Amino acid sequence: MKWFKHHSNSHKNLKFQTLIEKQGWEGYGRWWVCVELIAEQGKKYHIKPQKNWKNYLKSIFKINEDTLNEFLDILANSELIDKNKIKKGILCIPKLSEYCDAYADKLRILSRQSRTIEEKRREENRKEENRDLEYYKQKTREFKRRNKLP
Repeated sequence: MKWFKHHSNSHKNLKFQTLIEKQGWEGYGRWWVCVELIAEQGKKYHIKPQKNWKNYLKSIFKINEDTLNEFLDILANSELIDKNKIKKGILCIPKLSEYCDAYADKLRILSRQSRTIEEKRREENRKEENRDLEYYKQKTREFKRRNKLP
């Protein structure tokens, strides 16, 4: 994703109020860094633990593991991130799909279309192979019958 929409009044969203109350504007800024990280490095609005995202966030935020986990708990409890996935070490922002750029949407659509085209091509190939196989079986039966073979 090259960019995402950011509404000018996002900070007024009630889901952010707990975050701002508990962590101030610094927490709100950290949220947008998480969004940017997923937009840049993630796939399908999440980033897996193999990408080492927790260590990256601790480093750029200059915070320890406990502080990061407290921040992530606030996000999960406010339903800003997926609560079940964060337990598995996956940072996921499902709502990000509503804010992705048109470029990312077009890529996703093209990807789905190309998969569909590829699936249809494979199915046609299978059908053609089956027709060929049936044709050769029929010719073999005819040959055996003509030549009185078992």
